[in-house]
Amino acid sequence: MKVLYYILFSILLFSCNSKIEEVPPFKLQSNDIIFQLENNEINAGEEVKASGKILIDIPHEVKFDLLVSHALYSEVFTCKTNNGLFQFVIPAYSNKIAGEVNLYVLFEGKLIGKDKYFIKPLEGLNKIQIFNGPKELFAEDEDASMIVAIPHDPFGNPLLPPSTVNFRSNFEGKLKEESNAEIKHLTAYKITKSKSKQGKYIIGVNSSEANAQEQELIIGANMPSSFTIELLSFYPFADSRQNIHIKTDVIKDNLGNIVADGTMINFIIKQNEELYGVYQSYTIGGIANIYIQNPNNATVWQITGGLYDNIISNEITLNFSKNINDFKLHWNHDKKILNVGPVIGDLGQFVPDGSEVRISSINHGLEDFVYLENGIINYKLNFEWIAKDPKQLEVLIGGLQKMISIEE
Repeated sequence: MKVLYYILFSILLFSCNSKIEEVPPFKLQSNDIIFQLENNEINAGEEVKASGKILIDIPHEVKFDLLVSHALYSEVFTCKTNNGLFQFVIPAYSNKIAGEVNLYVLFEGKLIGKDKYFIKPLEGLNKIQIFNGPKELFAEDEDASMIVAIPHDPFGNPLLPPSTVNFRSNFEGKLKEESNAEIKHLTAYKITKSKSKQGKYIIGVNSSEANAQEQELIIGANMPSSFTIELLSFYPFADSRQNIHIKTDVIKDNLGNIVADGTMINFIIKQNEELYGVYQSYTIGGIANIYIQNPNNATVWQITGGLYDNIISNEITLNFSKNINDFKLHWNHDKKILNVGPVIGDLGQFVPDGSEVRISSINHGLEDFVYLENGIINYKLNFEWIAKDPKQLEVLIGGLQKMISIEE
């Protein structure tokens, strides 16, 4: 064991006393190498090879750095010489963005060579990015829409001049227009003016190298200046089981274009000069229809139509008479039941089942709604209805109101 330790110690001592062979330093100048590209112009998505050769004798192989500089990015690649030769490969994924690329060869941080190449947009399989707006115009000559086309390759690189973009369109399948626009500042555009007639443009955009999805431009009716409403059916009694039917005329703009389907019309009802309700309907073929339930009480309605909050139609006045000729009231003291009926209609008939009856307690703030069955109603009162004075009930049916005093 001692012999083994002695041998190891001797080897270590010898190694420490030995001189380490140093690599003699040397310098390279720009004229000491040749550096060139395989191709100075490539398509997007292709790799690039750059080769070089050292023209002087060197004591050993060396390492070079290659700085790749694009307007939007930069990268550094490294390689070692082999018998004085070296080569860089810039991979395809680094060459997707079109534009000029500068190369700088560095040796120990010093620039000793440079070159550059240009990445062209990829030809074939191109697309056109479209910006279109507004997509709906009013039918008047002052309105216009612009469609902007940006042709680009699959990597998003815009195509370069002198490429052109072709715009084709038809209006309602008849009017055909065609024009070409040269790509300037990476875009091409077309302005489409409105027509006096409503309809739809179908627009196709393409070039010799790219295509785009079909575009649409709608020419809608301009804002109408007026419209009218008319009464189609009316039951002039305060019977909530009945409806009135009102419709507009065909609503058009000043050029005769019918407003678009789905245009909302407000039907505004006033009762005794106060707002009673607002009902909405939507146009189909330029006409809006609405059915409104009759009121429960005898009253007068004033009805107008409204469009865009500033276009008001003519006014229709409707008079609703009471629907009930008479009814009887009887208080059953023993059973605490209020007997209502029989309820006789305006024609001397029993009022149909389901007619609404409102029963309220005077000054007590109590109210209930019940419905006729076989022309009568038997209403059992709760204690709270008769706990306070005055013990009076009010009954309202079809606009006819009666009162009755009750006793406990």
